[in-house]
Amino acid sequence: MFRSNTTDFILAPLSNVLSEAIEAMVVVNDGMYGYQLADWVMPTVFLRMTGAQEQKFKCICWDFWTLDLEWRNQRYGKKIAEMSCYDEKNHLCRDLIQYLIRSKRGFDPVASIDREGLIQDAYQETVSICQDSLLKDWFPDSFAVFEEVVPAFKKDYFVVWNSQKNTYKDLFIEELYDAYEALYYHRNRCAHNSTSFQDNLPKFEVLSGSNAIYENYFVRFYLLILLDKLFVQLYRWMLETTDF
Repeated sequence: MFRSNTTDFILAPLSNVLSEAIEAMVVVNDGMYGYQLADWVMPTVFLRMTGAQEQKFKCICWDFWTLDLEWRNQRYGKKIAEMSCYDEKNHLCRDLIQYLIRSKRGFDPVASIDREGLIQDAYQETVSICQDSLLKDWFPDSFAVFEEVVPAFKKDYFVVWNSQKNTYKDLFIEELYDAYEALYYHRNRCAHNSTSFQDNLPKFEVLSGSNAIYENYFVRFYLLILLDKLFVQLYRWMLETTDF
């Protein structure tokens, strides 16, 4: 089976970053003085997770290039995507699934990808990690919203397949897509530190709208973990198609 020098990194759960952050906070006082750290810790953990995921997806692309040079030339030429925005992740998901259909005998994406299982596993893992942490103590209302929002996500909104044409359609649609777009917008604000001068965001129109529920770090953590579980599974199947 094919292995690269980044295979272990790719297969390692992204949720480890969240777990390690919480473990590091055992030295933080859980009293009122600890609250001063809250607005620093959350975006830091979030950026560590988004950065690790983007690097992981780039590594998947590199390994994919090794196995499918035709795809490399057609899709990217000599330039690899940043793997941060929705379209880039969507393209990679589509390409991996198409590769598996061609290369993995008997692979049926509809039957093989347990969308409901991935959604539930990501939710349970996020809850398990954050349940008894300072993160929940700092933001109990946000955690309560997270526990309301995520169980409403439907598997039909995730890795969507066009049954009539028997082709891949989208990675996310409907509420899951809206939640990811909110995540990506916040990712850019944190990555470029625009919060240092844009202290009036999100705008009132956003906070008063139906998508305000996605302005939530626990929802963001969940989405990153969900994406990680999906792409790690696709990557594992990709490795199984090789014998070197």
